[in-house]
Amino acid sequence: MECPLGPGSRVAPRSLQTADLVAVVFLAVYGFFQLGYADVTIYSIDQILAFDVASDLVSGKAFPRASPLFSGAYSMPPGFYYILALPLLISHTKEAVFFFFGAFFLLSAVFAWVQIRRSFGPIPAMLYAAISSPFFVSLYTHTGWNASLTISFSNALLGCFLAATQGRKRYWAGHGVQVQ
Repeated sequence: MECPLGPGSRVAPRSLQTADLVAVVFLAVYGFFQLGYADVTIYSIDQILAFDVASDLVSGKAFPRASPLFSGAYSMPPGFYYILALPLLISHTKEAVFFFFGAFFLLSAVFAWVQIRRSFGPIPAMLYAAISSPFFVSLYTHTGWNASLTISFSNALLGCFLAATQGRKRYWAGHGVQVQ
């Protein structure tokens, strides 16, 4: 077994180990929090405002170039609304938004876990799964859409970086689309 940080190292066999099962339990609990409570959520003034802007985008009433101030302090870039509008194209409900963001959060966490396991082995991957998205963060990002996107994109970028540094196929935007 070579050093886990060395080039081309292989740390652990591909078989499932106890650490993998613990990581899967953590990810399943996060998934339950993210997807199981789509109809019981905190829906604050910020989410109402963002939902209205995204609804106007989907209906063609407005195409935002900036956002109104959130919490009276800062603006989100317009890309946030375009991402927020994606689930509204399928179902024009706030539950669809919560489910979409929760699913993206969960898929990005699983993608990062798989890439960490491939790069460093099952124990570091289990630790990442256990501490990268603690339960309070999972609960918060369930209702904090912009925080959910931040963590989700961070997971996806980490997974892409690890895949690229280990010489595996490169991934575009963490979605598993292979670039030749």
